[in-house]
Amino acid sequence: MDFISLETTTYCPDRVRSFVGGLTGHHVEDTGEVLPYANREHRHLHFRLNERRGTLGIRGSIHRYWQGSNVERFDYFQFVSAVNQLCMGIGTAPGNLAVHSFEFGVNLPTTVPASEIIGNLSHFKNPVTRFERIKNERAKSGEVGRVIGKVHETTEWDLKVYDKGRQYGITANLLRVEIKVKRMRCLAKWGMQVDTLADLLNPCLWQKLGGELLSRFDETRFINKPVAGMKIEDAKLMLASEPYWKWVKENHLSTYKKELTRLKELEESHPHAQPFKKELREAISKEVGLMAFPELDSPARPQSDLCPQPTATKKSPKSHQCIV
Repeated sequence: MDFISLETTTYCPDRVRSFVGGLTGHHVEDTGEVLPYANREHRHLHFRLNERRGTLGIRGSIHRYWQGSNVERFDYFQFVSAVNQLCMGIGTAPGNLAVHSFEFGVNLPTTVPASEIIGNLSHFKNPVTRFERIKNERAKSGEVGRVIGKVHETTEWDLKVYDKGRQYGITANLLRVEIKVKRMRCLAKWGMQVDTLADLLNPCLWQKLGGELLSRFDETRFINKPVAGMKIEDAKLMLASEPYWKWVKENHLSTYKKELTRLKELEESHPHAQPFKKELREAISKEVGLMAFPELDSPARPQSDLCPQPTATKKSPKSHQCIV
């Protein structure tokens, strides 16, 4: 869990101000215009209090909020501790915080440069849908604007694969693979429901999210490399270029479908024809397990009375009720 966007109408304004160290931005300095909202950056989370609407918005990296950076593993128990502290700080309960968006993914140490792996990542689901490039936006790394990864974007979710080490300007080979949920309705298609922050406290949900991350990764396509003993016609099919696939799809759809089915059969029977994919999938599966089910005797395990069961969908009250 990393980026998250939350909103609530149930909070304690005084506790919010105390927790984040004050709020700023109630007026425009040049004109003196009074604004209905106030802002504060606190430990990598952005707090926006709109007193006219009676809402508190919170967005940012809950991973960095808890650890200071998002390079190390952030497991389920650490997430529960972070939620505990956050809710106590603003005077509300997890069930009162609506979730609008969030990211779920894994950091994978690699034995080869992450850039080499990303360079071999080409398409999503078929040989026509190419991954888009991700450019670094972090000034601290000294490589602003440089391509650090690739993303497949949809209206409801994104799949990102990028060089976490290069993003932060560190020497470690660290690959990040994550799903960003932009529209919560997509979770229903995946057999999940998340309405409030309390729903994300269900450890079984973390396992389901991990399964969905693997499913989306299974649909990625790496540059094919024919293996020894392969028939010439099969090798040619694996080496076929994107323009060829686009032409066949536009002009001979039935041939396109037939050859795409054959290509997938070849890739399944020759897993090493797509360098890195098999090893990465195993690493993702292992890391997801460690995040969702860390050792039960871990000293980091919090003593929490938060209910891990999914909450029923209901509207929060409009009053600023302080939940203790």
